[in-house]
Formats: sequence, C-alpha cells, structure tokens
Amino acid sequence: MSSPAFGIQTGSVVGTTAKIEIRTLGFERPIAVQLGNSDGDELFWSATEGDGYGMKRTAAGVGTEATTGGITPQDNGFDIGTDAAINQSGKVIHWAAFGI
Repeated sequence: MSSPAFGIQTGSVVGTTAKIEIRTLGFERPIAVQLGNSDGDELFWSATEGDGYGMKRTAAGVGTEATTGGITPQDNGFDIGTDAAINQSGKVIHWAAFGI
C-alpha cells in the first residue's frame, strides 16, 4: 500500500479586512497553513486548532493566540479571517498551505 501524497501550495492575496476565501489547493483540506503579511506579521494554523484560530506573531515580536478571525480550513482551501494584524486593507498576504 502506498502512502498518501503530501502537498504544498503557495500564493499571495491582498488584504481587505473582510474574510478572504482561498479554494485552489488541489488537496482535500489543509493540515497546516502559514500566513505572513508585508508588515512582517505572521499567523500559523494547524489541524490541532479550532476553526478561526491561529498562533500569531507580530512584526514587533509579540506572540498571541488568535481565537477569532484566524484561519478556517475548507474543502480544497481555507479562509483567511478578519484578524486586524494579518488581514489589513491593501497589505499583501503570502500564504503556504500543507495537506495530504
């Protein structure tokens, strides 16, 4: 029996302050998603966390847990939530999604 294939997809979107839907992964659901915006703020979500959550690190080095407005996995993608540190209007958000 063969092992399932591991997939990695990357991309960029421009922040809007509203939920952003990414649906182009090519695998069922992500097991982890990493975001980083053009200000240096980062958000990481893994399958061990709930919908809308994520571990956040601001460019200033402050780490917190986002319990709303984070990342929510979806079939063939994920949603970038409304967290004000990450999803800022006009700021580029780079992402990497990992799945099987």
